[in-house]
Amino acid sequence: MNFSFFRTNHNPKCGFTLVELLVVIAVISLLTGISLPAIKNSLREQRVVRSASLVQAAIEEARARAIATGGGGVIIDRVGVDSLNERCESIRLRMADEPPSYSGDSPDAKAIYLYEPDTTNAATRLNPYLDTHYLLFDNDQFQMIRSADDIDNLAVPTLINIGDVIRLGDAKLPVQILNIVNLGDLTTPPAWSNWTSTLAPVPQPTGYPNDFVRVQVVPVEDNVDLRRFDRTLLSFDIRRSPRPSIAMPIELPSGTSIDLTSSGLGRFGNEFSPMGIEGNYITQTNRPFTPNPLDYRSIWILFGPRGEVSRILRGQYETASASIVLQQVPVTGDVHLLVGRRGEVKTLPTEQLEDDDPNPLGDEAKDGTTPLLDAESIWVTIHARNGEVTATPWINPTNGVSLIPASGAATNAAQQARIQTVIGRTRSAAVSALDIGSL
Repeated sequence: MNFSFFRTNHNPKCGFTLVELLVVIAVISLLTGISLPAIKNSLREQRVVRSASLVQAAIEEARARAIATGGGGVIIDRVGVDSLNERCESIRLRMADEPPSYSGDSPDAKAIYLYEPDTTNAATRLNPYLDTHYLLFDNDQFQMIRSADDIDNLAVPTLINIGDVIRLGDAKLPVQILNIVNLGDLTTPPAWSNWTSTLAPVPQPTGYPNDFVRVQVVPVEDNVDLRRFDRTLLSFDIRRSPRPSIAMPIELPSGTSIDLTSSGLGRFGNEFSPMGIEGNYITQTNRPFTPNPLDYRSIWILFGPRGEVSRILRGQYETASASIVLQQVPVTGDVHLLVGRRGEVKTLPTEQLEDDDPNPLGDEAKDGTTPLLDAESIWVTIHARNGEVTATPWINPTNGVSLIPASGAATNAAQQARIQTVIGRTRSAAVSALDIGSL
């Protein structure tokens, strides 16, 4: 019988050698290096998707508030005023409340309409579209007097403001306020507003007091002849400017923004772009390229009591006041907002459509891609008739054909046509894909 004086170890300790550990670490590092860019791109795309969803939700909330209260909307704030790039992007949205309209402080309140022909046509009076239009309000409408005094003392905003829309007569013909002046006591008809036209002196309306507020207006619609209302009394209804709500503003996720250079109305419109507002895409010595601060104002999208898009306001340079004022834009189509990566909007003439880039759609790692040409961008669309809001991914509609028209003569008209062509193609592709249910 054999006996072993030593116990056999049946559980030996196992481990890696230093070389094996280094190999494992190297493999993990290699796999991490391969996967991180894909993860980074995925997270970046998710930020744009979240941002578009947030924009859509904010607009839907604004529409719901408008239906509940009879009016309201959403305000899209520009990033800033100091540089052109700040004026071309938005990262914040706010709710807007629309106050009740003003129809005078006395029963059956009326305004007097007068016009002054354009001086170049004063003799023949052949062109009514160049007239200067005025409304005179008597001192029974004390809110008009108060507003004129507030504006004169720079205490704005007030009850009635420059930019408000007045609907005249039974037809509710819309005109927009350009100026409000308290004329005081007008005891003699020739002294009215220092009238300089070739028209005969306007007779003093019977029974009217001598204190008047003069409001200069301009028709909202093009080619409107108001001469048929000359020296007549008209009922009025003033749609007062909306006000920012006390609700907290909505900030978009970090690294995302709304590209205002490509956002606008209808199929081709870029009405929110500073370049589109000024009609200047290439002359860098003129607005909006000038280095001094310029406030192109926020974009106001307002809804009616049935949820439809009722009004759109945006900044517009006014020669008379030499300033950018908030003016109404006709609602000529659906509203399209392009959500993309922040800081990628290109504003220089040769970069607006990546003309200096041989592969503008495929080299985003080098210098980035402007949102209008970026497959990560998302269109958020507000349907004008019913206010419905949809979000659709950016789609290249050209199937291998160049999306960007060839650059030709360096003119503002040619550059605008090129940009609007690309806008129209990508918008149409996104909307068509949504209509056929492929998104």
